[in-house]
Amino acid sequence: LSQYINIGIALNFISTPVSYYLVETLDASSAEVNTYSALTYLPWCLKIFFGILSDTKPINGFHRRPYFVAGWVVFVLSNVVLCASVTPSITSV
Repeated sequence: LSQYINIGIALNFISTPVSYYLVETLDASSAEVNTYSALTYLPWCLKIFFGILSDTKPINGFHRRPYFVAGWVVFVLSNVVLCASVTPSITSV
């Protein structure tokens, strides 16, 4: 139960300043902000499918650990790419 509370708090507290940043600093349109919101919540909406996938397709005998590692690798690489971009823009992602 605390997992759902923590994720809900994180998604809501982070989405407000990011939306403000997109609109005020990067001059993003409402469609771009809406796309950002949809992409942010997409993994949360698809978690049942990722759960079924990890339960039915183990990697090297492990069910969830390789999927967690792959998710963290994608997360870290995405942040490295964002840090390396000199000027943030709505189209640089």
